[in-house]
Amino acid sequence: MGVNLTGRRLENFALYSQRNLAGNIYNEGIVNYLPSLTKQYDYSLSNIYVYQSQPGLKFEPGRNKAGEIGGQLDVIYQFKKETPLGGKYGTNVSVNFAQWHGLSGLYEAPTRKYRADRFAFGEKYYHEASLEVRKKWSPKLLSVITYLNQFYNAKYAAETVGEVNANTAIIENILRVGKRNSVKLELQHQWATGELKNWVASQLEYSLGERWSFFAIDLYNDGNENAAGKIHFDNLGAVFKKNAVRVQTSYGRQRGGLICVGGICRFVPQSAGLNLALNVSF
Repeated sequence: MGVNLTGRRLENFALYSQRNLAGNIYNEGIVNYLPSLTKQYDYSLSNIYVYQSQPGLKFEPGRNKAGEIGGQLDVIYQFKKETPLGGKYGTNVSVNFAQWHGLSGLYEAPTRKYRADRFAFGEKYYHEASLEVRKKWSPKLLSVITYLNQFYNAKYAAETVGEVNANTAIIENILRVGKRNSVKLELQHQWATGELKNWVASQLEYSLGERWSFFAIDLYNDGNENAAGKIHFDNLGAVFKKNAVRVQTSYGRQRGGLICVGGICRFVPQSAGLNLALNVSF
């Protein structure tokens, strides 16, 4: 929630560890980073339009803002085993809703003074509504089906232009092979308005116990109206984990954003070629 800071002349409350990192799209180097109260997803297409908290103050014609107001609701229900909806192994259903607005108020651009109302909903920045169903079909097979509806006001949330309405459908299947190994297949599709339009994506991952994972990923912007933008972001790679050390190598074209392999997720920049990453936890 924003606060009333009448008369303040600051345009952005974000503090960066380096000046040249100011405003970067990956939020690197932010000292006072505020995580947004929205659900954190593990899939590439559900993380194309990620909402970031908007605590800052900005004076700009048609885009004045000072803080935010909103909330998140998450409801989880477990259908018991041996019931019509639970089946033999039970069914887990999760429903999530989040919505964020800017604070309504009065802005005086020439004097850079403003008065924001503490509890008044102003311009709508973002909303999401999702349904996730986790169903175990057998001792070795688990499916996760997700539907996500999003509204993203890029004019305010990303300080670019336009508004985006997106619907994303995802199915993930995990099959255990033997006692320690597993195969995971993800299939995703996103229908969206806005500059990028529709996407399709898939990911195949094979895990050997807790240490080794091998993966193949492909994202394709099939709805892009620019023919040059219709390219495959395909990636092949492997991950090795032992205790606090994690090494990942991959080759291909990376769209940029959240990538999850072996149960670990991290944001990566857009790139092409050979990548090598080393993470050590203390």
